[in-house]
Amino acid sequence: MKDGELREGVVTKIDKQTFIDIGVEHTIPLNEQGLSLWERVTVKIHKDKHVLKVNLLEKPNAMERYWGYVVNRSSLSLGRILRTGTFDLVVLTSRYGKPLTETIENIRNKIKQSCRALIAFGSPKKV
Repeated sequence: MKDGELREGVVTKIDKQTFIDIGVEHTIPLNEQGLSLWERVTVKIHKDKHVLKVNLLEKPNAMERYWGYVVNRSSLSLGRILRTGTFDLVVLTSRYGKPLTETIENIRNKIKQSCRALIAFGSPKKV
């Protein structure tokens, strides 16, 4: 993780101190008041020696260039969503698929050309 890197996280615990999950080994304390449990937040990483710290950023929409992604939920089946034809790129992941390292360059090039991509994540294990 690099100093200055942006991450999205979720508020996982609010007690005397707020903690967020940003996809690292442990939750990170965030010195902010007024956040709700399970709220999605955007933070900037700061490394102070070997201690990882984060600062809350304003809403991503206020940034000059949006760097993240949008998550949508639907009650439609995946098949029905795919049949809508509204996506110019579809990436489906599966534990049975090719390793990402074999396809990353191809996917990267196609994403750069895409305006409306759908990425569906399969389960890493049987549920």
